[in-house]
Amino acid sequence: MEDHYARKQGFPTRIGLLILALAITVIWFVIGADQQGERVEEAELLEKQLPTIWLVYKDDVYKGAMLGYCWFGKCKDNTELNFTNHVIVSKGSNIGFVVNSIMDHTSMELIIHNSIINSDGSVTILNRLNVDMEEVVKDTYKIDLEDGTYVIIAHAIWEDIGYVDYIFSIKVV
Repeated sequence: MEDHYARKQGFPTRIGLLILALAITVIWFVIGADQQGERVEEAELLEKQLPTIWLVYKDDVYKGAMLGYCWFGKCKDNTELNFTNHVIVSKGSNIGFVVNSIMDHTSMELIIHNSIINSDGSVTILNRLNVDMEEVVKDTYKIDLEDGTYVIIAHAIWEDIGYVDYIFSIKVV
């Protein structure tokens, strides 16, 4: 049903409502696109603030591969791991871990697996070894392992915030 005044003036109500609906839709998409852009920027900022874990051995620092994280409710797992370097360590020596973060971590756990280095540099993870967490003191671990290749997962935890996992490949000689 058209408005009598609008019909008299040559402007049907239906066309007016259509134009109004179109304007609202355009404004909604523009505002929605801005919010989507803000979400992308927030995710990028979150990625930049993620803590990193480094392995320290004899005054050298080694970068591991990020295995995964849950940080302020955002979680991500890395399924593609290819180690570019394997740290050669002496049996009985100590390795340390440095956590680069704007906040101190609450705790740190180490998970150690036997592994095999393949000809292409990739690592096949075998069985998990039990590590007495009392041996891990202030992010330092004494290498008391038999000769061989191992994968160490450093799991740093921030209470009520999240965790970050980094993986390192070591060869004990």
